Amino acid sequence: EATPPTLYHAPQIPNVIDGVVFEAGNWEPHLPAGDEGSSWGNHRAVVEIEDTDADAILVTIPWRRHDREPAARSIIVVDSATGQRVANALALHLSNESGDVAFQPNPGSSIYHVYYMPWVSTGGYYPNISYPELRPEADPSWEQGVRARTSTDLPRGHTTHIQSVDDFHSFFPMEVIATESETATFMSNVTDGWALVPEHRDYAVRMRSFIPHHWPSRGQRDSFSSEALRGEYFTMQVALVAGDDPLNNIRVTFDGFPPAWAGRLTCFNCGGINEKGKLFQKTINIAPGTVQPIWIGFDVPEDQQAGTVTGDVIVTTQNHGSKRVNVSLDIQSGLAVNRGFDTPQLMTRLAWLNSTVGTDPDFIIEPFRPIQIDGRSLSILGRTVELGSTGLPDQLLSFFSPELTHLWPAARNRFRQRRTA
Repeated sequence: EATPPTLYHAPQIPNVIDGVVFEAGNWEPHLPAGDEGSSWGNHRAVVEIEDTDADAILVTIPWRRHDREPAARSIIVVDSATGQRVANALALHLSNESGDVAFQPNPGSSIYHVYYMPWVSTGGYYPNISYPELRPEADPSWEQGVRARTSTDLPRGHTTHIQSVDDFHSFFPMEVIATESETATFMSNVTDGWALVPEHRDYAVRMRSFIPHHWPSRGQRDSFSSEALRGEYFTMQVALVAGDDPLNNIRVTFDGFPPAWAGRLTCFNCGGINEKGKLFQKTINIAPGTVQPIWIGFDVPEDQQAGTVTGDVIVTTQNHGSKRVNVSLDIQSGLAVNRGFDTPQLMTRLAWLNSTVGTDPDFIIEPFRPIQIDGRSLSILGRTVELGSTGLPDQLLSFFSPELTHLWPAARNRFRQRRTA
């Protein structure tokens, strides 16, 4: 039996920025999932030092983080040799681009982990997570001595890696920010004060207030190329980056694609089909200095001949003109299995947003069933509502487990109406 064709994946983005490796560290979490308490966090920098007998070491960490108010967040320094927290550690300057951290090394230990997003969890299946504010914990006399010295007086450490606890928590590459100077250079090369950036479906645009580092590093592009299978639902992005002015009343049109593709090209941000099966349109406005990804869908016909298909995606603004991206899709001879829906990480299931399945009032989606009525008892999937003599709910029986992932054989009473004498 022949192996079914696989969907195209975009080339990997180099993970070394200014000599620092961005990667998954794959370490054992300081706080297991679901436990209550404080965690060192899921993100850290690996720092190497030479002078292990120094009273204080200063290191600049180019973490390129996108969280709000990084200067208010805690940092934790851990000796990698012992796995123990370093008592004397001090954040001298923290910004989204980088952080200056001083700490007192242990004699003989040359590698340290600087955790920069520690968090506190309430525990349980659906915990509340908070990020504690920075508070002084170092010895006051040591801290005073460090602050009295200039940065040139302190021996320097060297950041070698920026790590996430695993691939799932990684910020690389789409949440690793460009610096202010890189962003300024990037925007200085655009026309009409805004940029239109094509991006592969593999790399979903996530940040709204920053652009990712790899955009300035690769430069401006007005074309996009990729591969698709016959019958595949292919997606891509065009990201709008607003400059000093807002971008109003965004419209997306298509030009130059084959006539057979008419009606198969979709802008998901512009509108679609709602939960009632009705068509709707949306007005898109973009605030100054923000990023807005626009997702585009291409429903490749099953009978499309192998070869290159080209066309333009045109983005028009009410107040700052229009730009276009030339799209080139190399259509392969293979036929996509299930239209590519079995590979949802490539955003193939965006097509489902405009599905009319389930809009028929007489249609019930599995595993739901029609409501069963037995006297005053109403049975709904996983729940039974018992009505009192007044017609109001008297009790609610639920078969759902606390994590809401499966049903228990016995029900628990989730609600009982208070009775008054």
